[in-house]
Amino acid sequence: MVYASDTLGAAPVLVARLITSTGFASHHSPDQHLQTFISRNFLRDNRELSIHRYGVVSLAQPLHWCRLNLLRKNRDAAFAKRSKMQIKKKELEGLAMLLKASIVSFS
Repeated sequence: MVYASDTLGAAPVLVARLITSTGFASHHSPDQHLQTFISRNFLRDNRELSIHRYGVVSLAQPLHWCRLNLLRKNRDAAFAKRSKMQIKKKELEGLAMLLKASIVSFS
């Protein structure tokens, strides 16, 4: 079992090995698809590679794309939920400003 590091230190080498071991990079160089692989399956800003947050990846087994896609969907759902909460907060702040303005106009 292999854990990836939090920062982009040894992690790209690990992912390159994962890509190569799965045959994903059989007709491409691992470096060519490393950025795409990270951006599709891990954090959006590409500053962190957090494989271990989603579980342990074994180099002895083929990479389970279904599992990674499911994790990506879960991550996207959490991101959407946070975005909705931020929108609601902004809407509430706007409503509070309108109420304050209407109270001032009535007094």
